[in-house]
Amino acid sequence: AGRYEEAKKMGLKGTIEGQCPDLYVNLAYTFHKLDRPKAASENLCKSQKITEPKEIRNLTYLRLTELFEKGAKWSAGCEKMSPVKHEGTNYALIIAVGKYRDPKINPLKYAENDARAVYRVLTDPRTGLFKPENVTVLIDEEATEKNIKFKFDDMVQKARQKEDMFFVFYAGHGFTYRSGADTYWLTYDTIVGNSEGNRIKSTAFSNLTLATKIADIKADTIIFFVDACFSSGMVSKPAEVRGLETYLGGGKNYVIITSSQVDQTSIESPRLKHGLFSYFLIKALSGEADVNSDGLVDIEEAWTFIKSNVSKNAEKMGAAQDPRRSGSSGGSIYLARNPNL
Repeated sequence: AGRYEEAKKMGLKGTIEGQCPDLYVNLAYTFHKLDRPKAASENLCKSQKITEPKEIRNLTYLRLTELFEKGAKWSAGCEKMSPVKHEGTNYALIIAVGKYRDPKINPLKYAENDARAVYRVLTDPRTGLFKPENVTVLIDEEATEKNIKFKFDDMVQKARQKEDMFFVFYAGHGFTYRSGADTYWLTYDTIVGNSEGNRIKSTAFSNLTLATKIADIKADTIIFFVDACFSSGMVSKPAEVRGLETYLGGGKNYVIITSSQVDQTSIESPRLKHGLFSYFLIKALSGEADVNSDGLVDIEEAWTFIKSNVSKNAEKMGAAQDPRRSGSSGGSIYLARNPNL
């Protein structure tokens, strides 16, 4: 299909066979060219029906209303489709801890940059599928263990429809005990204690606590992006690391994408002024991962883009960093728009 103009008219490619008044086309578009009709490069035959694309949350659809002749070409008039009864709401919790109260925990230079950039792409009308009022950001002093728990509880109360989506981004340090016990997110007020980190268990935010919160969320779609050293403990159980997937039961679409393998370091780049993983996540959500040019970035495109670029660029820097993914999804999960379509 041709590109629309002011959501009023668009051209159609193909050959109309038969008389135009006899042609029946049931066709829908979105403002960002979500679904190109299969017949775009084929003949549009008399009485041929083209089914409407499936409805995607937070996007506006156009419906073909008329065909009219313009010179030697046929053009189409369009109108907005009626809104769906319930499309679901997207919620996000963005957490970044670069400064820690305990001097034993090394600071991170770019965690705040990462969080603020993720917020911008999620809420920018050109790229984002999230309304600003549905996105919570906790940075440094705000990201205490108590406050993180409170904000997760708040999301539990908000994401109460099956069609809702809950998106979590964390940039900071992760920790796993050698004994294979739980994995922890280090919060602003985490206390390390001795050389074995004996105080972390009682002062950090654990996967077990997180899983308890997640279990109460009614939303069927839950997405995690975690940029933290040894963050693959979030995913599964390599080397006896107990990950978040261990606690998540069935019945939900959940995807966990973490910045590195359990034995790798997650790189911060002075040149990019971001964590390497976060930088390519931001690029993906800015539309660069839309490889099929359908106007949207889905979870599969984002994952492929991030994994390839992080591994390749880490190697150029003389390091190894390979993102890891786990979880399952029963269909397309859309994260962002491509502003260039």
